[in-house]
Amino acid sequence: MTAYLAFADISFLPPLNLLLIFSIINANSKLKYLIFIPAFFFTIYYFITIEQFAVVQCAVLYATYNYPLGDLYGFFYYSPILLSFIILLKKKNIIDKKQFIRLLIAYLFILLPFVAGFILLYINLSGLVQNMASILCKFALCYAVALSIFCLNNKNN
Repeated sequence: MTAYLAFADISFLPPLNLLLIFSIINANSKLKYLIFIPAFFFTIYYFITIEQFAVVQCAVLYATYNYPLGDLYGFFYYSPILLSFIILLKKKNIIDKKQFIRLLIAYLFILLPFVAGFILLYINLSGLVQNMASILCKFALCYAVALSIFCLNNKNN
């Protein structure tokens, strides 16, 4: 159940982040809330299939999970982050330079382990790739903290 709660919790982080970026660039479309559909889908789906969640290995710094639709989950998890990063780079003049750098560091912090995972997969170090989900969760926490700091510094907006 703990693994499910962790996945459910972090599933909403990327669409919330994209919503933040949409608010920064003043994108006022009602369609922007559709970005939450994959997070709701996976939260409900994983609740229904919770018996398929398995903690394969658990250590102090990481845990290895087996869960259904892992690649699809990864695609829908990283798509809003990547889109947010691209929008931020294209619209960097909209926010203060110091705030832009904070957001950029947050994105790099979460995108670097993701890229490292693909590199490890490419060079066939599958043992390390199996632990990436847990490592990425820890980076997601740092990502959430960085976004929270950004939001607190811009609470008037």
